[in-house]
Amino acid sequence: MTAPIDHVINRLEKVRSVGSGRYLSRCPAHEDRSPSLSVSEGDDGRVLIRCFAGCGVPDIVAALGLEMKDLFHKDGLSQIEKRRYHQRKTIAEIEKALWHELLVLLQFVGTRVSDRQNGCDPRYRLQRPEFQPMNDEPWDRELLATRRIRRGLELRYGR
Repeated sequence: MTAPIDHVINRLEKVRSVGSGRYLSRCPAHEDRSPSLSVSEGDDGRVLIRCFAGCGVPDIVAALGLEMKDLFHKDGLSQIEKRRYHQRKTIAEIEKALWHELLVLLQFVGTRVSDRQNGCDPRYRLQRPEFQPMNDEPWDRELLATRRIRRGLELRYGR
């Protein structure tokens, strides 16, 4: 089942993504040289359209060759489907979260490697007698980052 936003986006010219499921394009209802039409998707899957030049939504929809009902799901959404729409993440959001968790994990691993190198270096131990390397017990944050990375990769690329 194709989402209503896909029907709208496919009929627009010069579409560019501006993140979080939002798009900018030229408005088909007036002579437009620069992008002035904002298109995004509501929590329940409906298409939200706004022309910053002041064109009305019915005029934009007609210029696209669509009807107002095409901005909504044909059968409506059940409560479960609405919840799924609300909870879903865009690819950009997933990639941003993955990047953050990878940095956390890399910092953790870098600290562990540094601790092992410094713990074996007697000169460092003499300079910093208070140095205590991290123990070998698993840390909660390391495990959480690993779980989040795995879940993010599943969301982004599937299993």
